[in-house]
Formats: sequence, structure tokens, C-alpha cells
Amino acid sequence: MEGLILIAVFTIVTAIGETFAVGIGLLSDKISPSLSLLIFFFGSALAVSAAWPIAVRLTKKAA
Repeated sequence: MEGLILIAVFTIVTAIGETFAVGIGLLSDKISPSLSLLIFFFGSALAVSAAWPIAVRLTKKAA
């Protein structure tokens, strides 16, 4: 059951991070369309890679 909670928290944290990555990508598209895809890719990679340690930390405090 703890693993299921961890995966659920990871999914929620990833979705929040991806929302920020999409928003920043769309904002940067108005400034520099050629760089907006690269900015989105880096933001998306950062969101996914940061979501796991955050999810682990959040579920450790809850348990």
C-alpha cells in the first residue's frame, strides 16, 4: 500500500511540474519560438527528475 501511495504522489507532483514546464514553454514561445521547445524539454526533464525525491520525502513524512 505504501508503494501505491508513493506512485500516486509521484504522479501528482509530476503533473504539477509538467504544468509549469508547459506554461514556461508557452511563455517563451512568444519571446523566442526557436528556443521554446528546448526550454520545454529541459523543464519537463527537470520536473520528472525532481518529482521522485519530492514524492519520497512527502510520503516519508506521512508514514
